[in-house]
Parts: sequence; C-alpha cells; structure tokens
Amino acid sequence: MSQTDLASKINLSRTSIVNIEQGRQHPSLYLLSLIANVLKIGVHDLIPNNVVPASKDEELNSVLTKAIFKTGISESSQEKLRSFTDKIINSGNES
Repeated sequence: MSQTDLASKINLSRTSIVNIEQGRQHPSLYLLSLIANVLKIGVHDLIPNNVVPASKDEELNSVLTKAIFKTGISESSQEKLRSFTDKIINSGNES
C-alpha cells in the first residue's frame, strides 16, 4: 500500500505519513490503531522493540519547545524560559 493510499484511508496527508515514518511526528495511540486496522496488523507491530523512553530532560525540552511554538513568545522571553527550565533540570539532577 502506498503512503498516499494509507493517508487517504485514515484522513491524513501523505506528508504526515512520511513524518511518522521518519520519526519527525509521533502518532497518538488512536492514530496507531487506525493505521494498524487499515494495514490489518496489530498496533504492537508498528512499535519497534528498541524504543528508548525519553529522559525527563528530553520530555521537558519537548514540552517547552511546543509551548514556545504555540504561544509565539519573543526571543527574549524564550531565553528566560529556557534558562529557568535549565535551572529546574539542573537542580533535579543534584539530588
């Protein structure tokens, strides 16, 4: 099945399918279930065995990046926010 066919069947763009395949976009469990259903496989077949959970630092950075992108805050405010979260992360690593 082509990326275009799959995208059409689950109401996504082909670009989204490419991004998921290349790890630039992370699908929800619901979306994984739609994909698995169309491909007639189990959801577990879509998840690699070597997935390494993100560290707390990586998770915080991801949340921070999404928040900055959505709110469109100034570069100055972005730097202040990053500095603040770095302090939080570093204080957590000291314990």
